Amino acid sequence: MNKKSAGGPAAVIEIGSSAVRMRVSQLRRGEIETLDALEYPVYLGHEVFNDGRISFEGLRLLSSILEKFTAALADYGCKNVRVVSSTVMREAENRSFVADQLKIHNNLNLEILEYSAEKALICSETIRILRQQSKLDMKDTVIAYVGTGSIGIALFDGSAISVSQNIPIGSLKLHDTLSTLNQESNAFYPVIEEYLDIVFNRVDISPEEIRSIVLTGSDLDLVAFACGAEKSGDLYTISAKKLRAAYNEVRSMSYSAIARRYNISEDRAEILYTALSIYTGMLRLSRDQAKIVCPDVDICDVITRHMLVPGAQKDYEAQTRTSAIVSARRLAGKYNCHGVHSAAVAAFATALFDKMKKVHGLSEDKKLILELAAVLHSCGQYINVRTHTQCSFDLIKNFDIFGLTSEQLLLTAFVSGYNEFAVPGSSDYRYLRLSEEKRLEIAKLVAIFRLSNALDKSKRQKLRLNKIKITNDKLEIKVDTADNALLEKWAFEECAGFFKEVFGLSPELHIRSNLL
Repeated sequence: MNKKSAGGPAAVIEIGSSAVRMRVSQLRRGEIETLDALEYPVYLGHEVFNDGRISFEGLRLLSSILEKFTAALADYGCKNVRVVSSTVMREAENRSFVADQLKIHNNLNLEILEYSAEKALICSETIRILRQQSKLDMKDTVIAYVGTGSIGIALFDGSAISVSQNIPIGSLKLHDTLSTLNQESNAFYPVIEEYLDIVFNRVDISPEEIRSIVLTGSDLDLVAFACGAEKSGDLYTISAKKLRAAYNEVRSMSYSAIARRYNISEDRAEILYTALSIYTGMLRLSRDQAKIVCPDVDICDVITRHMLVPGAQKDYEAQTRTSAIVSARRLAGKYNCHGVHSAAVAAFATALFDKMKKVHGLSEDKKLILELAAVLHSCGQYINVRTHTQCSFDLIKNFDIFGLTSEQLLLTAFVSGYNEFAVPGSSDYRYLRLSEEKRLEIAKLVAIFRLSNALDKSKRQKLRLNKIKITNDKLEIKVDTADNALLEKWAFEECAGFFKEVFGLSPELHIRSNLL
């Protein structure tokens, strides 16, 4: 272990499916310098993927490893520490108990990353590395992260992520899912290939949309080694021909034979087998790929960068926000939503949100919820016109939108699920099940959104916003129009009552007509 260094170190501890890792780093002359890196093997993934839980023995081992890590951190005087986990904790039924015990015994707060957050972090770092170190034209590039328990797939259009999907299968989980089959049998690899066919057929990206494929993942070093790929900077370039050849060689071999062939342990041989099958399977998304660019991306690296590099977190949030809206617009297009109407509603909603900051007291990130609701609120009409608000709610809370947490999706679903005839209240059991704090947030956002939606009720963009003014107990909205706006006026009045109930302000719509 190195001696304590100056400069305010930061540490990231990752609890993974097959290892617990810690990296201690500091920023020196604008570059991130690794002070120390530790790793201990664990078998938490096998426990969770087979039994659904982390055992007491596994928890005790994990706590013991973390004790060693915290002792090492004390040598560096490092107090800036984040402890994260992804699939293995997400899928552990007793994750709350595990997190509580780690807090009690190790004084560490465990962050369990959602699929969307993990994928957004990996994608942002992948894009950063490729822009700095690769000549790859990134327009229409599929970025896939193959983890031990999940696969994140995204389509990058050159400026934002337009498609985002999470597939709950990874190299270790695939192995454990099919572990009841006899791997010694020659019939095993066709089963894996058929299973992966089912998985990859769910990817909502057509081959015509893809120009390049970028693959990365927790087992990239192992796959690159099997393919004889060399590393330049943070990038491997793997020949598609060699990738298929490596898989074709191992697919009929036993784990012990694979271990002997590559001089690795049988545990690593098991992972190599399924990792190669997944990486090769990804090639079917676009069959014209001769070489695959594979950046060596690590979740610890990404989080460390956000902790140490000024502006990194802010840039990430801006990129994620843009991609969330682009991703939502693509989904809206599939459900024949009115794009121009959505833009009009979003403009009204964001203007109201900004003007009312001192009134609503909501955090800035809630403005994104209003924008997403503007894009997606009419998607339920594609399913059922009569119950479209309920259909919109059910669709949106289950959408896969880049970078959005399940809580953000649920907020967007609630805001989208009310029109001029319905408001959150005691008759909505979904709303009543939430905490009082969340109900208040939703009520505020719904009140703003309903008023904004009413201003383009005809979906013909008749009104042009002139001024928003708050005086005493009134919210005055002044608009100009060259059309008959009686429908918008009626819808506005229908929505005014709930707005006043939430904010204590009486909304008034002043229409200046330019009709000749």
